[in-house]
Amino acid sequence: MYLFAGPIDQPYLDVEAIRQTDDVIAGIRLSGSVEQPASEVFSEPAMSQEQALSYLVLGRPLSTTGEDNNLLAQAALGLGLMGTSGKAGELASSLGVQDFQLDTEGSGNKTNVVASGNLSDRLTLRYGVGVFEPANTIALRYALTRRLYVEVASGLASSLDLFYKRDF
Repeated sequence: MYLFAGPIDQPYLDVEAIRQTDDVIAGIRLSGSVEQPASEVFSEPAMSQEQALSYLVLGRPLSTTGEDNNLLAQAALGLGLMGTSGKAGELASSLGVQDFQLDTEGSGNKTNVVASGNLSDRLTLRYGVGVFEPANTIALRYALTRRLYVEVASGLASSLDLFYKRDF
């Protein structure tokens, strides 16, 4: 059954997804507006968020060796970013940043949250924050020509690079 009430351009979410294993039920609830949804991971019997997310994503408890932590960290990070990208995009737009994107990159201890966007047709800004390590980077890329870019980056090390792009 589907129900809809209110303005069509402002839908409200009320979604629940469940995964059942032999003796554990784990799930996620999404609620709130599409622009800023809230997510909640739950389980029966009650357990930590990490264990519940492990049952939901992997169908089993976390391994003691830590090999599952990378996958779960990226899943948890994705859930956390889901509700913030709309507000961050509005803020970026008000500051003059076009084509704003909020994403993750890397894996394991090198996972980063990266915000990027265009300051002009030729100038791109990228800012990355380490999730597990306190490593922040900022980079500016300027298009000299259609195929030649210069990039200045600062983080653990600073660099000045020239890039040549060729499509095959």
